[in-house]
Amino acid sequence: MSIKLEVEEQDISLASPDPNLPLSFDHSHTNIIQLEDQIDSDTQYTVEDILVAFAPPSRSIQQLIESLETHRVNTLTELCRIERVAATCENEEDALAFQGPMTAAWDYYVNSNQFLTELRGLTRSYPLCSDLLYDAHVRVRNDPNSNKSWNLAWLCLVKIQEDDLVSGYAALEATKPEMWGGREPSTDEAAQLGACFEYEWNKAVDTMLRHWSVPPTWF
Repeated sequence: MSIKLEVEEQDISLASPDPNLPLSFDHSHTNIIQLEDQIDSDTQYTVEDILVAFAPPSRSIQQLIESLETHRVNTLTELCRIERVAATCENEEDALAFQGPMTAAWDYYVNSNQFLTELRGLTRSYPLCSDLLYDAHVRVRNDPNSNKSWNLAWLCLVKIQEDDLVSGYAALEATKPEMWGGREPSTDEAAQLGACFEYEWNKAVDTMLRHWSVPPTWF
């Protein structure tokens, strides 16, 4: 003998919230996806994150490439995010499709002064000297070994470290009369200010380089 249990159907979306539950956790969530959306409501996502997560692979890749070509993405963090997507492409055609736009996007990032702007955002107390970055850029362009990477920003940061550009430009900047209200600083004053420049600029370069756990190089 079998017993049939009848359960009255109820539209849970219309049910009253349990008074013992927090106000932000009610029965209006009818599936786990909606519940996860509520829990993660404070998480910040970029357009690129959403495209990569939900769009078909070929479409999401094309969207990312378009964001590079139109310069809709032009910050270090977002460019690195797309660069990591490009590096993990399983399809060889997709990987090749990224090469030109990714290289051009990094060039634009440096040449549009966004690179300098972000470095100065990290050196607010002692703003980075633009001449330092210009020198690094010229050295990279004249270095035949620079073809090892598509990433102009990374190449400039590495060149700053390898050629010890910070110490020289920090000392030069510290002796400028405009840093001292128009007067000539003493040797000790210039040395002290130069040390401050050097510390903050080196720290900014190190901070930026930490965006790459693996060097962005061809070989």
